[in-house]
Amino acid sequence: MVTSPIPVNEPQRLARLRGLGVLDTLPEKAFEDISALAQMICGTPMALISLVDEDRQWFKSRIGIEVHETSREVALCSHAILDQDHVMVIEDLLQDPRFSSNPLVTGAPDARFYAGAPIVTHDGLALGTVCVLDTRARKLDAGQIDALQRLASLVINLLEHESVRVEEATRSQEAWHLQHQELTAMAIAGLDLQVYIDPAYLIQHVNDTFLAYWGGTREQVIGRSMAEHVGEDAFRTIIQPQLDRALAGEAVSYSRKTDFPVRGTRHVEVALLPVRNAQGVIAGAVMRAQDVQETRAREAQLQQTVALLEQRTMEQERFIHIISHDLREPINT
Repeated sequence: MVTSPIPVNEPQRLARLRGLGVLDTLPEKAFEDISALAQMICGTPMALISLVDEDRQWFKSRIGIEVHETSREVALCSHAILDQDHVMVIEDLLQDPRFSSNPLVTGAPDARFYAGAPIVTHDGLALGTVCVLDTRARKLDAGQIDALQRLASLVINLLEHESVRVEEATRSQEAWHLQHQELTAMAIAGLDLQVYIDPAYLIQHVNDTFLAYWGGTREQVIGRSMAEHVGEDAFRTIIQPQLDRALAGEAVSYSRKTDFPVRGTRHVEVALLPVRNAQGVIAGAVMRAQDVQETRAREAQLQQTVALLEQRTMEQERFIHIISHDLREPINT
């Protein structure tokens, strides 16, 4: 028996294989189906998806073989990954000096025929094979060999797609941590009043503007219930119905007049935005209130000016009507 040489890119190959997180995972129907297709297409009693690790070959799926893995030393697939561009076909293993004394040939599963299509990543790293075995010597036609290569391509697409999904989940988790940091940073920035409220209606973060309007310190405010902070009646009748909509996933906006302990009565435009964690579950809501008191005052002044202009316009129209009438009378006469 001849042991296969180690690929020149072995460190990168092993790093990629382990980075996919597939080794020692539970069976999955998609991979079982690929092995079944390989078996049916090639007409063999055995079909495997084999991944070659540092000292073993592990089977992601298997048909016709009981064991989950073998040592790399006896693995036929460790030879197949050396030529990643071609399917390795051994029509009679007993006639090949590399394999004639291999335990997989001389003992169970009594392999006589082997064909393995390398599973190659998109950057050229061979991780294992989609392979078929038979207990008798045989051949494959060109269509069967091509089918094995296509199935191997499908395997790597599945593996890399799953890896991308895991990376995206990780990035989502990181984004949540970043969002949490931004909520914390909210405590020292912003012209609008900002407060982060959890599903139990407890205040978790506030910014400096919020404290400037309401008074008190962060230590006095954070952890306090909104009902206690703004008053039970105002909370139940005005804030809670809107807050519950935000905690249900809806972006909410409304206007109200609020009596602030420090700034007095002010008109504010309020926006409530739901906050989700990395799993997509709503973890609270951000309330942002913009002081529009000065804007409202200018609007009232503008309305008064418009009303005055309208009144003067009507008086002017009456005056023009009178003048026009007085001019027409002598002419009519």
